[in-house]
Amino acid sequence: MTLPQTPALTDDAFVRSFAPITTAFSGALVVTGLLGALVLVPEPTVTPVGLLVGAVLGLVAWFAPTLVIRSRLTSAVRRGEPPERAHATVRAVVMIGIALAEAPALLGFALAVTGGHDIGSFALSIPLAVASLVLNVSGQGAVRRHLDRLRSTVPY
Repeated sequence: MTLPQTPALTDDAFVRSFAPITTAFSGALVVTGLLGALVLVPEPTVTPVGLLVGAVLGLVAWFAPTLVIRSRLTSAVRRGEPPERAHATVRAVVMIGIALAEAPALLGFALAVTGGHDIGSFALSIPLAVASLVLNVSGQGAVRRHLDRLRSTVPY
């Protein structure tokens, strides 16, 4: 018994396939932040220490996925990743990037919920994580850049 052949996925269809994923993960972070600020944290306040923690976590959410994705794609280029594996490779690094973008924001949320009234740790980290998801990790422009980087002949 042979399995039916499925048509090859075009780059445009591949890039569009990340739109619902990006929307879902970004929306979940926004809803988490709103619930935390409006419901879960009693008498929310913002302190300079909380903002500093949020800024650090937000910068990690911005830069960590970018660095890891670039590193993984560069090593795939150096290994001579075959063109038919491009979508699988990019899909894997994008999912890693999503995890790396969300983790600092969720850590900031956990710190605020368990630490008292200061919501500064997620008031900054969640918007930066959402921006990182859309612009650096799984937005349409980002996925196209990942594919281009993987298909380039010169490692970055």
